[in-house]
Amino acid sequence: MQGSSEGADANTRQSLTVKDILLESERYVKAFDLPRLARPADMTAHEYSIPSNVGALRSAELGSLQLMLMGWYTYLLDQIGQEEADLEAMETAYDIAVGNAMHVIKVENDRAGGKQIPQASLKAIAIRRDPVLSESTRVLIRKRHTVKRILTQGTIYHEQLKRLSREQSRRDTEARIA
Repeated sequence: MQGSSEGADANTRQSLTVKDILLESERYVKAFDLPRLARPADMTAHEYSIPSNVGALRSAELGSLQLMLMGWYTYLLDQIGQEEADLEAMETAYDIAVGNAMHVIKVENDRAGGKQIPQASLKAIAIRRDPVLSESTRVLIRKRHTVKRILTQGTIYHEQLKRLSREQSRRDTEARIA
């Protein structure tokens, strides 16, 4: 994500690319030599179902559902971490590129003796003028949407795990009382 640098002096020209930032970040993470969580083998279906009455499940079914969801949930947490880190790097690079482009527009406008342009308008002009910034805006919107969707799926897995865990605890309590 690079902003337009037309008319900018050497100090405002930046060759900041998100790809470079993400690659460098990945190298730093790999230097920790931590094992990554493998994708669960049973994570192949596009849909799954949890019965509305989990109390009707046999103990083995309850345990299998818990194990399946826990595998999916922990794998998703790893993916969320990666996506959020990428999004943060993208947003930082984007903000710098947009800021540089806005600065160029402001300087051009000041030199021409124009009226002061509101910040929101400067940003819109900068994005509209630069096809790279325009595309970067679309990419950033898609990335934010993706992160929101996987965060929501993580919440769903977590809530279902809590529900199954409550049922398991209820059964354990009944077994101790009996």
